[in-house]
Amino acid sequence: MLHRTLRAHEKSLADLTRAIERKPNYAWALAQRGNTLTVLRRYAEALADLERSIALDPSPTPSWPGERGLLTNYLGRYAETIAGCQQWLTQNPTDYIAMYSLAVALMRAQRNEAAEQTIAETTALL
Repeated sequence: MLHRTLRAHEKSLADLTRAIERKPNYAWALAQRGNTLTVLRRYAEALADLERSIALDPSPTPSWPGERGLLTNYLGRYAETIAGCQQWLTQNPTDYIAMYSLAVALMRAQRNEAAEQTIAETTALL
C-alpha cells in the first residue's frame, strides 16, 4: 500500500502479485491489485482481479458492483454495465458509484434521457 500512496504503481503491482502468489485466495490483495491495475489503465486485468476477489470475499470491495461497472465502461461493455448496475440498484438504491457507472453507460449507449435522470438521482444523494 505504501507504494500506491507514493504513486509507485509498478512496485505496488509487484508487491501485490507476490502476495497473491504466496496466498492465491487473498481477496484483499486481489482487490488492491485490481485497483492498481485500474490506475495503470489495464482494465481487463483489473476486472479479472475484481471478479476473482468478490467471488472469494466481497467485503474488501463493498461497492464492487459500481467499481465493476466503471471497469466494464472502460472496456466499452455498456450493456453489461447497465444490466449489472440496474440489478444492483434495485436492492441498493443509494450506491452512488453504481449510479455513476450506470449514468456513464447510459450516456455512452445514447440513452441520454435515462442518463440525465440517473445523474439527477445521484446528485440528490450527495
